[in-house]
Amino acid sequence: MSHDPVVGPVIACGAGGTQVEPLRDLAGRPPPLTDLDAHVMVAELALHPLLQGYRRYLGGNIGAREMLLHRVSRLALARLEIAELDGNPVVVGPDDAFAGDVRVRLDWPRAELRLSVRRPA
Repeated sequence: MSHDPVVGPVIACGAGGTQVEPLRDLAGRPPPLTDLDAHVMVAELALHPLLQGYRRYLGGNIGAREMLLHRVSRLALARLEIAELDGNPVVVGPDDAFAGDVRVRLDWPRAELRLSVRRPA
């Protein structure tokens, strides 16, 4: 998740690690994500066949991967002070998906703006 100054939060998924730069295989949408948004984001990736399981790649639970995108989407809207959130690698098993490592960058002026908007007049 990153925060675009014009659009606001943007949720992205794609190849991670050393493959990010050469492959440029990313899909992104602004939150809130619908079930269809999360499904299409994963399906439009060029690496989608590997995610389903192909030859020596075991694949994983696509629904769990999509649920993880939903959770990041909700977090991005609930906590506006999060300027960036990067989960890499995302580990997907038969029952669930989780980020093995997460990096979060906060932007506190954005948090102060959100708090000032919520104060009663």
